[in-house]
Amino acid sequence: MENKAIANLLYETADLLEIDGQDSFRIRSYRNAAQAIENLPQRIADLMSEPKKILEIPASARAC
Repeated sequence: MENKAIANLLYETADLLEIDGQDSFRIRSYRNAAQAIENLPQRIADLMSEPKKILEIPASARAC
C-alpha cells in the first residue's frame, strides 16, 4: 500500500471520529500521522521492516 493510500485512510478515520464527536486529541493525532506519512520521501511499508527507522522521522514531519 502506498503512502497516499495509508494517509487517506488515516484522514478518513479522523473525519469519522470527528463526526462521532470523539476526543479532539485523538482526531488531531490521526491527522498528524496522515500528514507525516504523506510527506515521507520513502514508502512507509519499507520502513516497517525496521521499526527504529520510524522513530527517526523528524518531529516536524510527525507533528505538523
